[in-house]
Amino acid sequence: MTDYSSTIVESILTAIQNLNTGRFIIGIDGPSASGKSTLANELIGYLNNTEIICMDNFYKPGELRNEADRINEIGSYFDWRRLEKQVLIPFKNNLDIVYDNYDWMTDRISGSKHISRKHNIIVEGVYSIRKELANYYNYKIWIDCPYETRLQRGIIRDGIEMKDYWETVWMKQENEYMAAHKSSSYADFIIDQAASL
Repeated sequence: MTDYSSTIVESILTAIQNLNTGRFIIGIDGPSASGKSTLANELIGYLNNTEIICMDNFYKPGELRNEADRINEIGSYFDWRRLEKQVLIPFKNNLDIVYDNYDWMTDRISGSKHISRKHNIIVEGVYSIRKELANYYNYKIWIDCPYETRLQRGIIRDGIEMKDYWETVWMKQENEYMAAHKSSSYADFIIDQAASL
């Protein structure tokens, strides 16, 4: 992933500073391999007392994904209800956050993480600002990126053996999400990666 320009980072930091909310919670959404984690990690270098929570921790274990296939809900492989219950509602109510970790190696929920109520939060990952969750955030960022660029990045990251799964599962589900939820339409800041390629 390429680093973001200083103009983009400074614009976001200025907007966060101008929120005047005391504590803040930011959502960074966009399709896989668009650069959400990269942006979150760049921002964290400038923001004091701020923690990143990744949507990867809310991926459902295999038995729940099987159930999700039967329900056929948009973005059903990621447990947005658990994100709401364990992160977004506690933050809104000024409570400490305790959320479960998904272990990608074992395909199980394994352990949990505690974050003090005193911290700011960045939630980064696809489906993070879906319409059911959008109003919890003080500031929302959407990152767009061309299909082929994302696929190439995904193959570099996960290996060529994952190409078919990327195209037929993850990217297909994300396309359905973008069409149905139109999360970019209520983002406060949009980054178009195509412009920087």
